[in-house]
Amino acid sequence: MKSVSPPLSSKSLHQVLWPFGLVAVLCTLLLAAGGVAKTGQTYDLARNNATQVRQFAAILEAANAISAERGPANVLMTAEPSRYESLLLKWHNAQARTDAALKTASLTRTLPRDLLDRVTEQLDQGRRRVLAASLRPREQLAYRDVQMAINAMFLAWDNYQRVVLWQSRHMIQSDPAIASVAIRNMTLSGLREYAGRLGSYLIAPISMKENMPLENQINSRETMARIQTLWTLLPAYVGDIGGSADRNLSLAQHYEIARQVYMVQGLALVERQLRDGGELSAMALDAESFTAQYVAAMKPLETLRNQNLAAVVDKFNHRQDQALIELLATALIATLLVGSMSVLLIVMRRRVVQPLLHGAKVIIDLSENQLPSQPMPIQGQVRELQRLYAAIDAVAGKLAEWSTLTRQFEKLAITDGLTGLVNRRNLDELGFKASLSVRSSDVPHLILVDIDHFKAINDRYGHPVGDQVLREVAALMRRTVRDNDCVARFGGEEFAVLIQGNSLAEAAIVARKLRRAVQNQTIVTSDGQALRVTASFGVAGGKNEAWADIIRYADEALYRAKTAGRNRVRVTRTQSRQRHPPLLQNIPLPELG
Repeated sequence: MKSVSPPLSSKSLHQVLWPFGLVAVLCTLLLAAGGVAKTGQTYDLARNNATQVRQFAAILEAANAISAERGPANVLMTAEPSRYESLLLKWHNAQARTDAALKTASLTRTLPRDLLDRVTEQLDQGRRRVLAASLRPREQLAYRDVQMAINAMFLAWDNYQRVVLWQSRHMIQSDPAIASVAIRNMTLSGLREYAGRLGSYLIAPISMKENMPLENQINSRETMARIQTLWTLLPAYVGDIGGSADRNLSLAQHYEIARQVYMVQGLALVERQLRDGGELSAMALDAESFTAQYVAAMKPLETLRNQNLAAVVDKFNHRQDQALIELLATALIATLLVGSMSVLLIVMRRRVVQPLLHGAKVIIDLSENQLPSQPMPIQGQVRELQRLYAAIDAVAGKLAEWSTLTRQFEKLAITDGLTGLVNRRNLDELGFKASLSVRSSDVPHLILVDIDHFKAINDRYGHPVGDQVLREVAALMRRTVRDNDCVARFGGEEFAVLIQGNSLAEAAIVARKLRRAVQNQTIVTSDGQALRVTASFGVAGGKNEAWADIIRYADEALYRAKTAGRNRVRVTRTQSRQRHPPLLQNIPLPELG
């Protein structure tokens, strides 16, 4: 009965099941990756926004520090000599706070260095003017000295506004949705600055007890109008934060306190200092008293700004934390989905597909005479696979027996039956392979050996003695050369030695050693007769020579050794060596007699 083979177009179990499994895993992976990518983008946006807001808060803190430094500076310039040292210390402390805030703001990597450098230069210039005015005796201090110092400090804040605007544009470009954050906080920061400027405009006339110049009157009125405008805009921004950094008061409550304390009482304090036309009022305070009361009135504005900024930072930090939690949760769910599908496929593969494929591989290996290194793992397999594996083991046992017989036949095929040496066919295979190699360790050299007057030995002593001579000469040669040298029966009474990696001179030395060994060997026949033989040797070989040419050159050398009287060693230089005689002049060939 003929066996039925499956059609060539049929597919294996592996080919059928794995595509479906891979598609299922791929679909699951794509869905999971899509979810993770989406939440990852959300997290990246939330993290970037939180970073931008924190950096913006640091930049606004520096702006507020520059504004706040003007208060101690204004008082210092108009202070009485007895209070100079204490007020100077306050101003130095304010400078330290400003410098620390600017250093923190400078850590923003994206911020252009040149913008901050200009602020630092202008701030240093303003501080020098303040210090110069404060050191001038009161009787020599002019209105212009004080006002110039105040204007220089104004310019420091104006230059810093470029930094604030640059960072706000950077925030809006990264995510337009946080534009309201920039606008709201810039409004609060501007409100604090212009409130401070309004008080600074009064310092010079109050301290010098002079009327306010027309230019300062115009500037103060414009500043008050800006304050009113900014305050009008605040209700549109306050209240959409959803909380406050202060647990006791909401932003709306801070807003109301700022309205009552500054917009009512603080502005009224300013109005009481001057009459229309810039003249000092009879109710005008001295510079230090006015500064203390006015700074206290501005405090709620600063508190409102700080609470709003802190609430914004908290809000975006919370968004970042929430986005991170969502990302981790999505990644965990995606990992579980992909892992579950992968585990399902792995279990199916290990319990069903892999055992079948292993069995198929072993059968294929058996068809190519590759026996398994160990018996098939029958235990733990399902019943059908146990039967399959048992059948494979039985076939493997039969093939092992055939493999042993085959190795024996192969050994006979490459071995000379009389001498036990490799035969001519195996020698040619080794020599041909060595001649094609490019490694210097494989360069072939051939020694052909012919027992002298062997026919006479057969005629005189008989073929059994001739066979004995062949065996003992073969054994002698095998003992004389290196283990990695190949000694072969070349045919009849001829032998061959294949040496790899040596030079032609070294091969000639080996041939000479063999010649002496054969000459000195005594062969005792079965009837007690002592017999000595000699042999002739031909040597050839070298790099980049064809194996057939090496055999021909070695045969030519052997012929010369025999015609020269036998028991000789002769060497034939190959054509490649003859084309390069300078190289051969360095080969120390031994005496070949």
